[in-house]
Amino acid sequence: LYLTGHFGAWELLPAAHAFMGHPLSFITRPLDNVRLDRYLRQLRETSGNRVISKKNALRPILRSLKDNGCVGILADQYVAVSFPMNQSCCGLPVQMMG
Repeated sequence: LYLTGHFGAWELLPAAHAFMGHPLSFITRPLDNVRLDRYLRQLRETSGNRVISKKNALRPILRSLKDNGCVGILADQYVAVSFPMNQSCCGLPVQMMG
């Protein structure tokens, strides 16, 4: 299970991982433009990776992990808010949603 931020060459990491012989399943939010979303999905899966839609992603994630697969998650995607949690990171206040 890989958890990383949404910065740098994050779009290249899954492709490089797959080309090294370890295809990756990763979570994405579908784009609002359906045609562009379909194109980008095909591009991402060309190297052997598997795109998992953010909606109802739990079962595919668990299935992939059960099959000893690799799963990648970008940590900055919005998740529905149930209550705010105030935390600190490096001495700075950070509001986390949980």
